Amino acid sequence: FRSFAEAADQVFWILDLSPERFVYVNPAFERLWGYGIEDLYRSPGLWKEALHSEDRPHVAAAVGNWVRGMPGARYDAEYRIVRPDGQIRWVADRRFILKRKGGVTSRIAGIAEDITEQKRVDEALRQANAGLEERVQSRTAELERSHQLLQALTAVQESIQEEERKRIA
Repeated sequence: FRSFAEAADQVFWILDLSPERFVYVNPAFERLWGYGIEDLYRSPGLWKEALHSEDRPHVAAAVGNWVRGMPGARYDAEYRIVRPDGQIRWVADRRFILKRKGGVTSRIAGIAEDITEQKRVDEALRQANAGLEERVQSRTAELERSHQLLQALTAVQESIQEEERKRIA
């Protein structure tokens, strides 16, 4: 398992709850968060400190709902982190409760994945779709104006033809 986890692009981690401490984090943490694994072992809240300030409230609410075990609650969140170099990365985070015999929760494990490129592609597609929609609306309005102009010209032409018929008759 360790060989697999250490080769993975996703962050795999296991957290003891009492006392709260990481017992395993694979090297992908360093690549994604930009902090050393030893830093996280020394300071288990380090991952939270890296949360983008706009995302902290929704991550805290998601964790709180999940921990309280609200019906249907599960921890599956997307959020941004700010790396020590200032770079912002998007993370998809999934957590799982690990229980001992007797059903006592002893650890939490999780998988976190860098989805920054996917978010960039999604945003580019959203912008492209918005641009296309704007062009379609513009073209539709242009066609409507052309149709109205054509109707007006047709009415003028029919009026001229009617005047011409009256003059000939």
